[in-house]
Amino acid sequence: MKKLVFLLSFKFLLASDYDLGFEIFKNIDFTKEHVEYENDLKKVYDLWSKACKDKNIQACYDLGYLYESGIGTKQDYKKAINLYAKACENKLYEACCSLGFMNAYGIGTKQNTKKATKFYKIACENNYALACYFLASLKQGKVALKYLKKACDLGDLKACEKLK
Repeated sequence: MKKLVFLLSFKFLLASDYDLGFEIFKNIDFTKEHVEYENDLKKVYDLWSKACKDKNIQACYDLGYLYESGIGTKQDYKKAINLYAKACENKLYEACCSLGFMNAYGIGTKQNTKKATKFYKIACENNYALACYFLASLKQGKVALKYLKKACDLGDLKACEKLK
């Protein structure tokens, strides 16, 4: 038993700030009163903020998502955009797709289909299916079909349905 406790303690000590935050986040019961999980969300924000500063790009993206959605904090699209940009610059293509979406629909920024196309293309060229699907929606004719086909080939079922 002592050995198990030691191993679990050792694992906890080796866990990154991101991993610790993720463990807390995945165990939050959002069906309870906000007050009951407020402290846990603060811990998540603190851990992911530290991890992002330490160049954990997934932490930057996830923190951006929390700011975009307003989970546990005041919704802040500017912070979300900045965090997504950091993650996108570091080749987390899901973040590039999120930037494309925010630009396409003017979420937290002025609507800009040229920027949206740029970010969707980065993600699509790196095989992020959803970005290819969204990119197709900004295009017409053969170009749109090309991106729909790529999205379908990458496993996006909505794209496959549209191709039928």
